[in-house]
Amino acid sequence: MSALSRTFMVTSTQNVLLAGLVATAIGTALTSYLLAERPAAPGEIHELGGFWLPNAWSFFTRRYDFVRDNFRRTRQKLFQFRVLQHRVIASSGEDARKAFFGEKSLNLGDGYKILLGGGPDLAEINIDTEGMDQDAHFSRQLLTIMSKDRLQDVFPSLLSDVDKFIQPWGTQGSIDPFIEIFKLVFQLTVRMATCSELADDLGKVAQLSDLYLMLEKGSTPAAILLPWFPSPARKIREKATAALFGMLYHYVELRRNATVPSSDAIDLLLSDGTPTEVIVGFILRTIFAGVLNSGVNACWSLIYLGMNPTWKEKSTAEVRALLEKYPSSNSDPLHKRLASIPVTAWEEEMPVAEAVIRETLRLVMGGVALRRNLEHELRIGAQTVARGDFLAYSLADVHFDENIYPEPAKFDPGRYEAGREEDKNTPFGYLGWGAGRHPCTGMKVAKLEMKAVMALFLAGFEYEVVDSAGRLMERMPEIDRNDLHLARPLQPCNIKFKRTEA
Repeated sequence: MSALSRTFMVTSTQNVLLAGLVATAIGTALTSYLLAERPAAPGEIHELGGFWLPNAWSFFTRRYDFVRDNFRRTRQKLFQFRVLQHRVIASSGEDARKAFFGEKSLNLGDGYKILLGGGPDLAEINIDTEGMDQDAHFSRQLLTIMSKDRLQDVFPSLLSDVDKFIQPWGTQGSIDPFIEIFKLVFQLTVRMATCSELADDLGKVAQLSDLYLMLEKGSTPAAILLPWFPSPARKIREKATAALFGMLYHYVELRRNATVPSSDAIDLLLSDGTPTEVIVGFILRTIFAGVLNSGVNACWSLIYLGMNPTWKEKSTAEVRALLEKYPSSNSDPLHKRLASIPVTAWEEEMPVAEAVIRETLRLVMGGVALRRNLEHELRIGAQTVARGDFLAYSLADVHFDENIYPEPAKFDPGRYEAGREEDKNTPFGYLGWGAGRHPCTGMKVAKLEMKAVMALFLAGFEYEVVDSAGRLMERMPEIDRNDLHLARPLQPCNIKFKRTEA
């Protein structure tokens, strides 16, 4: 090979390498330009930079931190990002809050179905429940099983369930409330939403609870973000959903064929002509929502009271005053004496418990609420939320605002007393029970369940909050706000108890 040829080959190779480097540099620069985060033009919503997947992954794995940190970093009232093909708009401020809870076009069910995960979805096992307004239908069904007469009829059974559940604990010991109280609230919710045949069978209730835990384990970010991919987690979800459907379908049909009607929830829904599949879907959703809300807040209310002796004493005195006002035989066990108190008194004559629950919800419920805009464009200030967009609003935006709630991290049920009423400082200033067009339909039952647990604990036990080693906790445990479903504490804590009254 001649020197000229060798020179030509070397030069050609160098040119190819140089061209490759130039192309790579141009590609990198172009990608960086396209993915760069740039200030939004007037009237536009700030868009987070980067590929969609890291943002979406953070939204599902550390949602509270993701929303909080990006609001702090961007200093915007709204910012947007992508989850698959969907546009999600995180919002904050009074204008956003008014729109979020007041706009008719924002749908709650669609918002959570895609962006929350964890809940049972019958569509995953090819059960067709289309053709109805899911949110409105669910609310109507819930109101059906929460009539005044039905609550009065079932409430003694709820208190009996609590008593039966805590008997195996013995006269003293220590429990993890985020296991034991969750199981207890699960039992109460099954009682409210199904039938006696299921609720009386503690083994079947435990099996049902295990299936819900299995469902949660299958609700990984990958399973939610890639619903078409047959991952192990996806298969776990489908298996759990199918088993839940089969079990509940059996009990609905059992009650459908019963010769003697009852006041149980399934019978009430059957009397309205509701199809079995729809009843099963309602039960699945009710248990999921009930345990998430009532279970979480029942745990934290006991912990907050255990760490605040003054409010614990006030709450205990209130329960004892009701027992004196509505006496039964002194020989009756505590749960029967509590059952002699009419439901109207539980609802209307427990202002301390009401304030404790209200403050617990404010402190615990700082997560991200979700909606989807299904009807028309809507405006938030000068910016537009398009039809089909998802809207996210962090409850912490108002619940932890020191301009509304001074010392927002402090447990202080006195905030709501006449003369203070801090929750009235701004429109939609309190969101623990929903607001506007989306109030919590199950609030009445949720409060009764929490009050039942609190009353039996306060009147029947002495207790204190301890760490995993059994030492008294000196500081209030912190909530893991990125725990979407269970809001467990970052530091393990237990309730150490001694039973004082059976």
